[in-house]
Amino acid sequence: MVWNDNKSQTLTNIETNKRLTLSYSKAKKENAIEKKETPLFDDVAASSLGINYKHQSVSFDDYSLQLLLPQKQSTIDNALTVADVNNDGLDDIFVGNTIGFPAELYIQNTSGTFVKTNQDLFEKDKAYNDNNALFFDADNDNDLDLYIASGNYSQPENSALLQDRLYIIAGKGNFSKGRLPKMLSVTKAIAVSDIDNDGDQDLFIGGRVIPGKYPEAPKSYLLENRNGNFINVTSKRAKGIQSIGLVNDAKFSDYDNDGDADLILAGEWMPVSFFNNDKGIFTKADLPSNTITGWFQSLKAIDFDADGDDDYFVGNFGKNNKFHPTENKPLHIYANNFDENSSYDIALSKSSDGILFPIRGKECSSQQTPFLNDKIKTYKEFASSSLLDVYGEKNIESALHLEASSFSSYYIKNNGNGSFEFNPLPNQVQFGPTLDFEFLDLDKGGSVKALGIGSMYDSEVETIRYDASQGYILTQNKHKLKVFKDVMSLSNVEVKAIESIFIKEKLHLLLLSPNKGLRILKVK
Repeated sequence: MVWNDNKSQTLTNIETNKRLTLSYSKAKKENAIEKKETPLFDDVAASSLGINYKHQSVSFDDYSLQLLLPQKQSTIDNALTVADVNNDGLDDIFVGNTIGFPAELYIQNTSGTFVKTNQDLFEKDKAYNDNNALFFDADNDNDLDLYIASGNYSQPENSALLQDRLYIIAGKGNFSKGRLPKMLSVTKAIAVSDIDNDGDQDLFIGGRVIPGKYPEAPKSYLLENRNGNFINVTSKRAKGIQSIGLVNDAKFSDYDNDGDADLILAGEWMPVSFFNNDKGIFTKADLPSNTITGWFQSLKAIDFDADGDDDYFVGNFGKNNKFHPTENKPLHIYANNFDENSSYDIALSKSSDGILFPIRGKECSSQQTPFLNDKIKTYKEFASSSLLDVYGEKNIESALHLEASSFSSYYIKNNGNGSFEFNPLPNQVQFGPTLDFEFLDLDKGGSVKALGIGSMYDSEVETIRYDASQGYILTQNKHKLKVFKDVMSLSNVEVKAIESIFIKEKLHLLLLSPNKGLRILKVK
């Protein structure tokens, strides 16, 4: 036995079927096993590179709209993206912010430092909330424009501030405001591809939440690029995605290797959803292996096993929580106007002996729906009441009903024949949420490693924050994933996004932390 301070205790000649007691007081330092690891990263002070960004979280009480939310919805933003904006061969950084605080664009110099630019433009648009961002060539002129997914749970439904934004580059890294169709949804996922093979880049934009109506599905959009003008073609080309769910991430990826870009979506209370592209028309694929629903947060496509087709890493909430859903006993959510007032009510539930019971207690449940105080007088009575007893059969039968059957994060292996293997990532990975992935050959050994990060401090009051994961690194060993032996903490604070960047020709990682700045790690 080796204790945390490297004191150790050794027991010998142990009999079988005996209870063993190990005591720290009997451990000895001289017998300790010295564990030496070479750190993979060096911390670099962002301010030393000219980056003085600070992220601000939205100050809003989500629970004033829906008391029984499992976690806040106003803090879903993770807008961080890297690209060579001014075509000088150097990586630049865009990092978004929240309502009342401007986004920031940093252009890299040959010295490896950064200069903030376009600040007047972002200052004018600081009333918007930046949920996600992506550089791509919107007008087909061989430079990179910027798309920002916008909106916030704190804003009124159909507010003009839910509108996404497009910024068109006007040369040497300067941007001007572009045009988009009317899209008054809180959005997050952004995916880019030439879906109709006409030589320009089209967009999928995933709806994330309707203010005050979690978990009702918002609108998602397929936008066709016609000479730099984006047209909403969702009803014509992808009717099945219009209200697919609470989409957190999306990727265009040729999962069936037929030469076109299919669409894969990940979100809350939904399965990882595959939409097949048939000449620019997207229809949902019926995959027998894809029955797992979750609170999926992130999605990346990569040919991880080097067999010629895309595999997928999907980040979920992890198994270190109180809900523990399974396919046999999923976590349920019912949403309805249970008490006929202006609020959209929700109830989380799990089954016991085949009967559904509320997860939340009498006090908070009756705060959301006060009629329960008259209907169920005591805590003891509430504790033995089923979901139907509490809310009534009519309310439950007419409610929106969704399920989550797993909170595990997964490696989805593409078998190349239209089938997939959903492999849960190792247990060390499941300590907390995985909100983002990055893929790098960290040890220069010739194989790509998967880096996962994520933590979440905004769960409801009866659930502790999801902060047990400090990041992880996975490698492949005989076609199985294992935690990389030299893993080092990627973060000891809340972290939402990770991007790789070359600074002065050296590989670095950027980590975005709420209410803090950018953490910069130099890869050794």
